[in-house]
Amino acid sequence: MDTSHFVDEYMGLKKDGHVKFYTENEFKALAEVKGFKFIESFYTSIRFPRKINNDYLEILKKHKKSIINSYYVEVIDEEIYITEQVQNILWKLTNKILKS
Repeated sequence: MDTSHFVDEYMGLKKDGHVKFYTENEFKALAEVKGFKFIESFYTSIRFPRKINNDYLEILKKHKKSIINSYYVEVIDEEIYITEQVQNILWKLTNKILKS
């Protein structure tokens, strides 16, 4: 488990605005407050390549190797690859009234 939020820091360097990955329990709590009921889930793997730069190397230095290795991080030539297990969740909207 990524207790040091390595992946959040790593993905935060991307230009697409990544902020935080939620745990299953965090995500369920957020969704249930808005009237959604968990139905089922499954995991898929996504591999992200990035050109190596000092920011990525600094992140690799500051986190535990066991956490980094759990993401199957590889450095090949001029690129760094990270593989993430992404949880895909099916929700059902309950009869609760949604509040903004």
